[in-house]
Amino acid sequence: QPLRTVAVQGVVKAVAGAWGRPYFEVSLDRIDASAGSTVSIGWDLIRSSLLLAPLPGLTPGEELRAETDSFGISLQNDGFLNVQGRTEVVQCSFGENSVVGCGLDLGLHRVTYYVDGKALDVTHTSMKASEVRVKPPYSLVPAATMYTATSHSKCQLSFNFTGPFRHEQLVKQHFWEPLADLALKGT
Repeated sequence: QPLRTVAVQGVVKAVAGAWGRPYFEVSLDRIDASAGSTVSIGWDLIRSSLLLAPLPGLTPGEELRAETDSFGISLQNDGFLNVQGRTEVVQCSFGENSVVGCGLDLGLHRVTYYVDGKALDVTHTSMKASEVRVKPPYSLVPAATMYTATSHSKCQLSFNFTGPFRHEQLVKQHFWEPLADLALKGT
């Protein structure tokens, strides 16, 4: 029986309190939109199991931290942003052959998304740009969750943690650094 949901996580973590601006890109090599496939890309908490395909930003963490549940954050290809347990319509969709960039400013705890080289604009939503962030303390890893309505759908993603990135000039202009560099720094 083919899986209808699958979640993947990277291994290099970004930790609140560290310095840096880690960035990675995900290429949607194949997505079967006709089969109702949905992809969610972002940063998630380190989890002991991905079996139930947690959705970063909506699925709470396994540990309580301070007074609130911890969440990751993710952008879905059908125009939704999942953050702090809620979903916002951001009217930014993407599909096959798109490249989604994910940057995390560890000092400000803000997440910036780029879809095919353009920054995600939340000015036309009920959300403020300052809300596109994760609440510290956290240890986050790159993550993607794929869902499909039919069992015969095929989705394929490629992660790039090291560069060169598809939108390399954008990365340099905004002072992002490859996520893999955090591992070299021992973060």
